Amino acid sequence: MRNLGGIFVLLLLVIALVGGFSSVYFFTRLETERSDFVEAQAEVGKLRELVNELQEVSSGNERVAGEDTSGSIAGVEALFGQVTEDGEKISSSGTMILIAPVDDAKVGSPIAVTGRAIAFESTINVRVLGGNKETLVEAAAITDAPDAGRFGDFAVELEFDKAMTSSGTVEVFEYSARNGSEINKVSVSVGF
Repeated sequence: MRNLGGIFVLLLLVIALVGGFSSVYFFTRLETERSDFVEAQAEVGKLRELVNELQEVSSGNERVAGEDTSGSIAGVEALFGQVTEDGEKISSSGTMILIAPVDDAKVGSPIAVTGRAIAFESTINVRVLGGNKETLVEAAAITDAPDAGRFGDFAVELEFDKAMTSSGTVEVFEYSARNGSEINKVSVSVGF
């Protein structure tokens, strides 16, 4: 019986030690989780600031050539719907980049249109309009995107009849797979 009492005491001691270790582990784990939660809240705050900055940039639609936006999300997102320093025009969605022709370029037939795009099934459309908004030519092209959702380059050469006006527009866009509307459009004014 004496041995049984000693075993019982030893068992209580083991239970107390395990319970103590469990408590230490629990509270250490709780502190780690709390620390992770605080870090996550800080990241959420940063993301909210970035979203607010993005909304301000997209609503302002302004970009000053040569503006130093390095280190800021504005360095990329501010370009959506804008013109880069190289004259490339970017759609408001950021998925179409028209490299050539640039705004106010003098063009003739055939016209070379180049750029980069992310498009459904890698298919984009290019249209040349006269100054009265009449369509002079429209054609589809396929980008060389390596995979869905990735940018691919495109180059199209279009021939058109002489425009009745001295200026016009070159548009690059895609037709919505959902409803056929024109989406992700980017355009430049050109002279003939």
